[in-house]
Amino acid sequence: MTETKTYLIGDKKYIEVDRAAKVGDKIVIVDASYTGGTYVNGDFLTVTTSFGTAGVRCEEIANERNYGGQVDPGEYRVLEQVEPTPDIHDLLANLAQRVTSLERITGTLVRAKFSLESQIRDTQNNVQTFAEQTEANTKDIKFLDDRTYVPEKPTKSAEEILCEISKILERDDRRCGR
Repeated sequence: MTETKTYLIGDKKYIEVDRAAKVGDKIVIVDASYTGGTYVNGDFLTVTTSFGTAGVRCEEIANERNYGGQVDPGEYRVLEQVEPTPDIHDLLANLAQRVTSLERITGTLVRAKFSLESQIRDTQNNVQTFAEQTEANTKDIKFLDDRTYVPEKPTKSAEEILCEISKILERDDRRCGR
């Protein structure tokens, strides 16, 4: 099994892979052949044109001896950036900060929950008291209505009523033969 080669370019780590390069890929020269004196083994270049398995062009090495900066497929390997493995101490410090932040938020939420529960209990008590007062007021209103009852005014005068009574009595007398 072949060991994967790694490279450090600036502060970024790359691994060497064997595939056709795409535009924008970084490559490393591993078997410089038709260089026109513009590149050597170990040079790092950036692909500006890709011809798939037929090679690439890199403008940074283009000159009159290597028109277009041509690099043949057997001369290079593609480099893929490797994400750096974070330091365990940094991870733990970040995790501790997040836990502290979440604990703070949780404490705030718990206090808000207790406050809301207290407000709900107070509101329920107020509603119950209001219901009891409304019921008592309803009984008082009914009692006062009964005490202040004013009968309706008669639609007939006293004379009319006496006249009707008189007619009824006369009719009864006639029936009875009196």
